[in-house]
Amino acid sequence: MWPAPIRRCWRNTASRSGRADLAALPIIRIESPMPYRGWRFRAAEREDQLINLPPVLSVTTPESAADAARLGVGVARLLHYQALDGLRHGELRLLLENVEPDPAPVHLLYTARDLAPLKLRKFIDFAAPALRQALLRIAGAA
Repeated sequence: MWPAPIRRCWRNTASRSGRADLAALPIIRIESPMPYRGWRFRAAEREDQLINLPPVLSVTTPESAADAARLGVGVARLLHYQALDGLRHGELRLLLENVEPDPAPVHLLYTARDLAPLKLRKFIDFAAPALRQALLRIAGAA
């Protein structure tokens, strides 16, 4: 994600030239308990490609990464739902959409339905269709 009003020429360079040009951009990395192996991109007719990009800023939450991108600090790799507000308000823009990895499925896991407490079953009955609709809205907005 890149902030819309700042450094537009970088966005144009990245989207025109490709993922290798990301190395010239300031990168915002989200630190997590999972080891960082790089940013994954879809590659034509072969396995997805990982590119390890050194960050200018490391943050601990996706919200912090989105805020930093909005402020013009750099480029952040976010899931669509994490960037949705910034995309809707024109504060963030998608880069390199053509090489995004395929969407990952979302699952709600719980014990066997007949063993689950009534509250949990009611929550699943509510959450599953609501989550499905929210993900469809996100896919349509991005």
